[in-house]
Amino acid sequence: MRHSFSTSNFYLKENPKKILDWALDNKFAGIEIWADVPHFYVDNVKEDLLKSYRKESGNLTFSVHTPIYGVGIGSVNPGILRESFRQLENIIKWADVMPFEIFVLHAGTTPSDIPQVRNIVRDIIYRSMEDIKKVAQKKEVEIVIENTGISDRYWDRDVKNLITLMDDFELGLCLDIGHINLCRDPEGEYRALEKYIKHIHISDNNKTNDDHFPVGEGAIDYSIYNGMLRKFNGLTVHEIHAPADPAEAILRSRDNLNKILVKNVSRETFKRTKDDV
Repeated sequence: MRHSFSTSNFYLKENPKKILDWALDNKFAGIEIWADVPHFYVDNVKEDLLKSYRKESGNLTFSVHTPIYGVGIGSVNPGILRESFRQLENIIKWADVMPFEIFVLHAGTTPSDIPQVRNIVRDIIYRSMEDIKKVAQKKEVEIVIENTGISDRYWDRDVKNLITLMDDFELGLCLDIGHINLCRDPEGEYRALEKYIKHIHISDNNKTNDDHFPVGEGAIDYSIYNGMLRKFNGLTVHEIHAPADPAEAILRSRDNLNKILVKNVSRETFKRTKDDV
């Protein structure tokens, strides 16, 4: 397992250069670029920034999380759909300047629970995926789909939809452990998805909201995932919401996870000792 973290953790807190320096100083294996506001939204990213990241990154491995604010590959609005593809295509082209290992994509949401509407969204997602995969293959970028089905508005609320999409397009999975804890049957869905895992997002929550607590400070039973995490060779990205002091919270999350895995410490050992907001 290789510890990484998302630049989204530092939302409005630090600039990209300081985030990179902090990752190197604290010996992380990777950084996930959050390709959205405020740091890396596509029309704000200049080639010089990507080149400097590559030049100064040492042995860091990069992954990229595609934008989610107001865009989506399943949008029923044609204008939003075109803009979504434009942004995704331009982000994939970043690989020409700054190679990245993984391209994390959300399947999308549906505006209605009406079966006919959900079928329309499915068809849009499939057409979008055909186009996106062509662009990614040209740049030798691997797409992984993140499990996002934390409520009925998500198209992949039914895990069978996600599995069928991955099978049909030969895609890997970004397993978001926080998201799967909000599903109806976390362990059952995890077992169904386990063989697809290529990338991991990790955090904790109290099973009511996507809280993004540091690992070990919520209600997630990590005994379900410990065996897989010990053997996993990909990037494990800490996605922690702690605006007051994101750096301290990320390090706390990493330390807690190491204790869980190496010393077989149960999650009940850790308590939320401070308000990270």
